[in-house]
Amino acid sequence: MHPRLLKTFLAVARTGNVTRAAQEVNLAQSSVSDQIQALETELGAGLFTRSRQGLTLTPAGEALKPYAEDLLALADAARAAVDATKADMAGSLSIGALE
Repeated sequence: MHPRLLKTFLAVARTGNVTRAAQEVNLAQSSVSDQIQALETELGAGLFTRSRQGLTLTPAGEALKPYAEDLLALADAARAAVDATKADMAGSLSIGALE
């Protein structure tokens, strides 16, 4: 499960609309649909019920949602931890040379 797919899944879950989700994640509508389809195929379950009122989560989608949120939060925390080590490495370097 690629984080990009989970981010798109959460955007669709939040908005209930592929077009609005596409705007939120800066993708084409067709790309959002493709990503949702790829995630559904990977998991072997439909994640959304499609109706005139929009998209709503299926029980499988409801089950995935908290895990997707946790995984993305963990990925952000990991990035922040790595970035913090980069900041610790920053400093000045003095180089001397003898003639």
